[in-house]
Amino acid sequence: MRVRPNVFQAMMEDLPQAVMVTTADGMVLWCNAAARTLCDKPPPDAVQSDQANAPAPRTAFETIAADAHDALRDMIARALGTPETDSAHCRCTSAATGPTGRPRWLDWSAAPVDWEGVRAARLIGVDVTADVEANRDERLLREALDSIPDALVLFDTDDTVLFYNQAYRDFFWYMPPLEDMRGRPFEDVVRRSMAPPRVVADPLALSDPDAYIAKRRRRLHTPSPEPFELFTAEGRWHLVRERRTPEGRFIGIRSDITDRKRVEERLSELVKELAESNRELEQFAYVASHDLQEPLRMVTSYLQLLQRRYAGKLDDTADEFIRHAVDGGARMQRLIQDLLDYSRIGRGKRPPVPVPMAGVLHQVLRNLSVATADNGATVTVPDPESLPVVLADQGELVRLFQNIIGNALKYRHPERPPVVTVSVAPDADGWCISVTDNGIGIEEAHYDRIFMIFQRLHGRESYAGTGIGLAIAKKIVDRHGGRIWVESQAGEGSSFHIVLPAAAAGEDDMPVIMARR
Repeated sequence: MRVRPNVFQAMMEDLPQAVMVTTADGMVLWCNAAARTLCDKPPPDAVQSDQANAPAPRTAFETIAADAHDALRDMIARALGTPETDSAHCRCTSAATGPTGRPRWLDWSAAPVDWEGVRAARLIGVDVTADVEANRDERLLREALDSIPDALVLFDTDDTVLFYNQAYRDFFWYMPPLEDMRGRPFEDVVRRSMAPPRVVADPLALSDPDAYIAKRRRRLHTPSPEPFELFTAEGRWHLVRERRTPEGRFIGIRSDITDRKRVEERLSELVKELAESNRELEQFAYVASHDLQEPLRMVTSYLQLLQRRYAGKLDDTADEFIRHAVDGGARMQRLIQDLLDYSRIGRGKRPPVPVPMAGVLHQVLRNLSVATADNGATVTVPDPESLPVVLADQGELVRLFQNIIGNALKYRHPERPPVVTVSVAPDADGWCISVTDNGIGIEEAHYDRIFMIFQRLHGRESYAGTGIGLAIAKKIVDRHGGRIWVESQAGEGSSFHIVLPAAAAGEDDMPVIMARR
């Protein structure tokens, strides 16, 4: 094609596309303003009129990145070797960066022209940076979505397929690649699940396919606001989350929770087995301790009778033997009684009710009044008006705090009278009631051990008891869904903290009034 340079230049100078006329070896015979910006990075605030001041490239290769030189050279050669009606094409990046700091992408086309008697190539470059970067971003996003284990599907406002990721195809193995389904209606997706081998678990899909499709479409238009679990025909459990976007598109996400469900089912079975085992153990402890009381009572009675009748009539060794036997029988009676008390906790299965702590602590202090006086102890509790109402069994709470405060009196420091303080603070799980004393304290290594049944840190000659009091306390707290723990320093004292559930608002009016009477 013969061109008139003056006319050609006037027409092409201000085009937004880059235009160059080159020789076969790429020497630039002429270029417009847009082409001149490709070999010299424009300033950040450059505008269209500034392009005229950019230096012209000597060769076309100065306008493109080095790795595209061969492609451009091949394009020029192909253009000059073809008829005038044909053109050659290539896509490459510019040598200069754009305003974003990244190279610009251009689609080049080349066609032969007659430039003042010289067979030349006319090159036109169209900036496609926005399209390239959009495609790249879409590819990166798709790669990211394909890498997640959850199945994701997106339907457009007209209920046609926009996107689904690789996990979606893994979940629904009968689905073809996205390219084959993009733009297809929602019904096509549903019908694929209904076709043999029929992976849909809903019997409606088999009995009335149209009704099943209508049901699925209703769920598509009004998705569940909350996640829900779904059991598939393939024996898998899915957690399904669905929603509509503000633009009206539908997003569905599925997570395979089969392994989690199996663990939960196994855990549930273990919990049932453990509960049954505990029930049998408690029943055994109750029956054993109850049935042992009568024969032990008879043995103890005869030993005491021997002690009364024959004390001093036999030798000293016999008296000592009888005394040890009587003491052993008495300890056995206490152990059996404590074991019976331990097994009875929770056997009545009374539902928890609102219980005012003011009444509980008042009863505990009355029960311990003699021990408090005998030890010269000071027990301080908060003002009744400030004490909370908790959800519990009142009798068990009295037993709980009687054991805790009673221990504070029993394990007193030998060099000072006992001082016991009860305090209350709100807790995320209800109310935390703390009992602090100035007794002998507990070493940190024994914090867990003291709550085990029949565990004693001191000999009977120092402190009486069977070592079951704190085990009973922990069982009561556990039965109420609470927590109990200790903080202590040996020789300084201990603080026992008990968290109990609070009564719901409005439930505590009557119990509080009754307590105040």
